[in-house]
Amino acid sequence: MSASASADKVVCECCELCVPKQLASAIRNPYGLVRGWRCRICNEHQGQPVKMAQDHEEEVRIRWGETVDELHAALDRA
Repeated sequence: MSASASADKVVCECCELCVPKQLASAIRNPYGLVRGWRCRICNEHQGQPVKMAQDHEEEVRIRWGETVDELHAALDRA
């Protein structure tokens, strides 16, 4: 696998977060064409609003933690 193939990211239709393409599921129309992508977390809560809210809260907390780590690393370099 090339470096560019592993770096491909798609945006989840549900949570609007970027995820690696290989970890996402394609949402297909009746003709088999890809009309969007859904991450693994969002695949699990399809049609369950309470589970969706819990999953998205957890995902946001993880992303915030990553962002804070990146900020601290950038401040340390500056």
